Amino acid sequence: SSSSSSSSLMFPCFSTFCFFFLSFTAPPLSLSLKMTCMDASAYAVVIGHASKHPYGEVNGILLGLEEGKKVHITEAVPMFHHHLQLTPMLEIALTMIAAHAESKNLKIVGYYHGNKSVGDKKLSPIGQVVASKVKNQFDNACYLMVDFSPLKDNTAVHVSLVKCLSNVDRSWKETTPIEFLPTNDHAFATVAQEVIEERVFEDIVDFDEHLNDPKLDFFNVDWVKSIKQKIPTILS
Repeated sequence: SSSSSSSSLMFPCFSTFCFFFLSFTAPPLSLSLKMTCMDASAYAVVIGHASKHPYGEVNGILLGLEEGKKVHITEAVPMFHHHLQLTPMLEIALTMIAAHAESKNLKIVGYYHGNKSVGDKKLSPIGQVVASKVKNQFDNACYLMVDFSPLKDNTAVHVSLVKCLSNVDRSWKETTPIEFLPTNDHAFATVAQEVIEERVFEDIVDFDEHLNDPKLDFFNVDWVKSIKQKIPTILS
């Protein structure tokens, strides 16, 4: 599959938790400190998708807003756990997600990915294609790599932030893992624990499942609404 097919696509997004990453722009190459915030409900979707398919490869799109020098991730949309190599289905999913984002005045600001093998944090070829599509439309895009290994012990899934370091070669390099403030770190771990222990992840729907049953909502509107209602209680 070729990323050139994406040129016609236009990618127009409780408590908020923040993390920092280093942003490089080129040319000329310059370093600036960039802050990205991620809603707990969006984090819960990523964890839920990974938890539902712990032995398969999963991916999804991150939606949000650019607020001055800050990128605010407000939603996560699960895409695949099975048909990751099917380019036509990928294009359909991205087109639908772009339309959804535009309808809510949001942008596609990032991508998340979890590999099949425990401990494998390397972005797969299909992951590189999707990440490049997102990067081509949003210069400050990031991707989150999900580490499945903690799922074996039903503990919080670790997520690492990976940032595109070059606008020239579009190469993606891993930076340090997301570091939250102690209270925020605890909050995210608590939300993840709730998603796993209460098995609410079983109700998460991705685009794969939507293809099998179009009545299923892969934007997970009701699921997210339920999580948002629970978050104050979870963190109390």
